[in-house]
Amino acid sequence: ITSPVFNVDCFWRLSDVSYLLVCVVFVFSVHNDYNYILKFLLSFTRLLLFIFVTLTILCLLLLTNLFYKSNSKKVERGILFRRTNIRILHYILGSKITVYGKEPVDSGLIISNHRTYFDAIVILKNILAYPIAKKEVSNWPLVGNVGKETGVIFVKRDCENSREETRNHINTVLKNGFSILNT
Repeated sequence: ITSPVFNVDCFWRLSDVSYLLVCVVFVFSVHNDYNYILKFLLSFTRLLLFIFVTLTILCLLLLTNLFYKSNSKKVERGILFRRTNIRILHYILGSKITVYGKEPVDSGLIISNHRTYFDAIVILKNILAYPIAKKEVSNWPLVGNVGKETGVIFVKRDCENSREETRNHINTVLKNGFSILNT
């Protein structure tokens, strides 16, 4: 993307902070609408809060996991930390959720067809469950780390052995009284 003043290719040679400042100046020079500028600042602030809260909760989780020897206790604690994180993030992001009916109390398999990556976060706000995700998500920065520490079951969909291991893990989780979320 180029403009009469800036060329995006040259931004990569600048430091991260100066890159951010140049982007903000560029957005402000292109859009003279103050409502747009305020929305941009609000969304940027929410992004920074999202990253800060998630990193803080992850650090607390890793710190408290030092005191647990049992892997199952670590994962149970991770699920509770994940739910706390999700509830805080819903408040920060300003999402409004309407629940129809009662949420399940017993363990079970919850299957839904997701339209966005946000759908699982909406469901996990009130339900303690082990979500199933594709293996590629485990390599995402921050999201993959949080997923590994909070009980996300990663499956490599094109590998028969991985699918079999996932089925066995799902059976174990259900027998232990937790739910599975497959979106």
